[in-house]
Amino acid sequence: MKNIYCLGKNQYKIGGRNLGHYIADGYELFQTKIGHDWKKYLFKVRRNESHEHAFLCWYIESLLSKIGLESKLNESFGADLELEHKGKKICFEIETGKRLDRMKRMGMYRRFCERAKMFDLIFVIVPTERVARRYRSFGKPVITKAQLEGFIHSYFLTHTTQGS
Repeated sequence: MKNIYCLGKNQYKIGGRNLGHYIADGYELFQTKIGHDWKKYLFKVRRNESHEHAFLCWYIESLLSKIGLESKLNESFGADLELEHKGKKICFEIETGKRLDRMKRMGMYRRFCERAKMFDLIFVIVPTERVARRYRSFGKPVITKAQLEGFIHSYFLTHTTQGS
């Protein structure tokens, strides 16, 4: 376990010798595949949250932080992650598919309508293409875990440098 990435405001590598310190401090170890590579990540899981959901929240926050954007993670209510960019309020809704299994489609539609009242842009982030197909019918941009890093860089850096 030589390459473990710790997610927080910044993403950084830690050595296997430091792992016990992080675990004792409440961090969870999670292995996931992004693109063709399997990587291990450490992050804190908030209450009532799956590891996949927590990973995606922290991963997005670290990607935004890397390009100089500050975001806010919401723990109990509201959008999962939000930020303001070029005068627009943007939110990221992380959906692993479990909520749609429990909630009727109309309930999920209402939830997205409520978010649309508060935010200019809503991005739905999902772990896989299979889950993405279930959420595309809600009419919001759906980005998979594999597309996430490229999307963050192209969308936010392009909009930053072109001033739009």
